[in-house]
Amino acid sequence: RFLCELSFMLTSGAALFQAQANLVIAVSPPFGTGLAAAFYRQVKKTPLWLHVQDLQIDAGQAVGFLRGKWLLHLLTALERWVLRRADLVSTITPAMRERVLTKGLSPEQVELLPNWVDIDAMHPRPKETAFRREQNLTGKFVILYSGSLGIHQDLDLLLGAAVQLKENKRIAFVLIGDGNYREPL
Repeated sequence: RFLCELSFMLTSGAALFQAQANLVIAVSPPFGTGLAAAFYRQVKKTPLWLHVQDLQIDAGQAVGFLRGKWLLHLLTALERWVLRRADLVSTITPAMRERVLTKGLSPEQVELLPNWVDIDAMHPRPKETAFRREQNLTGKFVILYSGSLGIHQDLDLLLGAAVQLKENKRIAFVLIGDGNYREPL
């Protein structure tokens, strides 16, 4: 995954430097897109809006992938450098906004931009669908996870709940997705 993100950062950075932008909007993760955009901001003086959907350094440390004082110090310093290059930082939850503020930004620099659905515009569809029939889920209470099946999603907790509720035939757990943690999961 690290090599994939590194290659994306290098190729996106190279493509970015071939263009003359009026504004750069970078979405992180991957962390490397923010790094490439911050470097571009530093060199070209083009305004940068960095939208942070996850703090990868914090997440990596929390799950034990990032260890070692020197490595964490280096990555944390790099993350602060990236954040401070941005003219605007937005993030998706109040808690994440507070966490970004602890990294040395002022409240005026960090906006909340949740990526949730507008419940006035979106309405539930009928519950019984072809998918439910095909998967033998008709009439059941479905607990669904759909997305990346990686270590960061902490899906072992969901599996633990499924084990505790396995005798209740009215409840079904459904995991849909792919990722590097699919096989162990």
